[in-house]
This record gives sequence, C-alpha cells and structure tokens, in this order.
Amino acid sequence: MSAALARGVFNDALCVVDRCGWPSYECDLLVLTRKLRVIDVEVKISRADLKADRAKSKWIEVLRWKPGLPDDVHGRRVPRVWPRNVWKHYYAIAAPIWTDGLLQHCGEASGVLLVDLAQRGATKYARGVEVIRPAKPNTKDTPCGADDAVAIARLASLRMWDAYDELEKLKREKTT
Repeated sequence: MSAALARGVFNDALCVVDRCGWPSYECDLLVLTRKLRVIDVEVKISRADLKADRAKSKWIEVLRWKPGLPDDVHGRRVPRVWPRNVWKHYYAIAAPIWTDGLLQHCGEASGVLLVDLAQRGATKYARGVEVIRPAKPNTKDTPCGADDAVAIARLASLRMWDAYDELEKLKREKTT
C-alpha cells in the first residue's frame, strides 16, 4: 500500500519514508512536501488496528505546568487533533476491510484513503486509491527547517542503500 501511495497520491512530494520515527513517534509513511510540510500516513490492514490507533501516545498530550494554568490541569491527558510536528494526517485503509462505520474511529482532522491493491496497476500508480475524506491541515504547524528536511532525506537515502544491500543479498542467495 505504501508504494501505491508514494508513486500515486504523493508522487510530487520531496521525500517519502516508510516506517519512520522522525516526528518523535512511529509513523508508517512520512511524506515531506515541496513546501517542507510533514504528512503522516498510518497504514491499516485490519479493523482492529484502526480502532486501536487513537489510543497511541501520539494522539495524547500530557499537559505540563505553565504559569496561569490551574494546578489540577498539570498532568492531565487530553486528545490531540493532529500528531506533533504534522501538517496533515491520513489513514490509508485496505479496501476489503472498509465500512462507513469505521469513519468514527478516525480523528476529526484525519483524512481517509481507501487503497484497493486488487485493481490492475494499483501497486505502481494511483489507481486503486480513493479519497474517502481529505485531511484537514494543521494551521498552527510550521514548515520544517533545513536541518529537519536533510534529516528526513537522509533517512530516505539510507533506506535506499539498505534496499540495494537486500537486492545484492538476494542475488547472492539465488546464485548459490
């Protein structure tokens, strides 16, 4: 699913990194747009996984003490609308598991992308991806700085080199 999204939906992005921990939590697909905005995509292949997602720590903010806040607010856990350091958030959901009732388990600002890999060409192009609901942008988010953009691009390049290493390993195993 991530490949279909990277090549189709986010094909104009500067960088797309799978299984990334850059934003201070794990995300399945991190997209860095040309305007240096971060999009977090959570890939879901089961209903249970989708329903459990909102309990992850990235969706919870623990309020810290600040001047002017009442003492009883310190330590209170409140839900986040967007994860930290994210401009937009999407759920990419496998088409066979989707029902309209699952929308209630997605955050109010999160977009929903339905991915049907059974459609011919869906793993290579945007075919097979339907926008159920567009993501709402986090208007308080600011673009990444150059250091962050380089760090994300470095992760992508390391993944590329890891993929080359895996290919070489497979070639060696095939010839022996």
